[in-house]
Amino acid sequence: PIPNKAIVMPPTVVIGRLTGTKPDAEELQMWEEQKKSLLSAIEVVDDERQSHRGGSGAIAARDISEGETFVDPTSLLVFRPSDYAQAHLGEYDYIAFSSESYMQLRDDALPHSSIIYRFNEANHGGVDVGQEPNFKWYASSQARDPRSQLAIRAIRDIKAGE
Repeated sequence: PIPNKAIVMPPTVVIGRLTGTKPDAEELQMWEEQKKSLLSAIEVVDDERQSHRGGSGAIAARDISEGETFVDPTSLLVFRPSDYAQAHLGEYDYIAFSSESYMQLRDDALPHSSIIYRFNEANHGGVDVGQEPNFKWYASSQARDPRSQLAIRAIRDIKAGE
């Protein structure tokens, strides 16, 4: 199952946007395995267990070890200037990795909302002072590589429920 409120595009659309080609069986299998791995580790909740007051967010569904890494195959790499994302998407709807590209986490016009969109930076621009992040986000390969994906690495041990 897909986490609450996530509207995930079919893998053929996501992979097609990344590569410009129709995905083969191996790529589809990898996409499903990455999604399954991520969803085995996190749960998206709409209650007080997550850090964003009044919103929804991700908590650990199981213990996660420092250094454990996950790829979100549902995030879209977009080869447009990151200024475009800043002008057309919400503040938390993308991650700019370079001036030439960004990872799109959410876009109401498509509609699309990646799984990692429910992860937060833990501080919400100073609103939730004292919150500390559990993960570091990064591109899984070079920003100009069309197969680059959004990955997260645990920066500390995380107990189930955190």
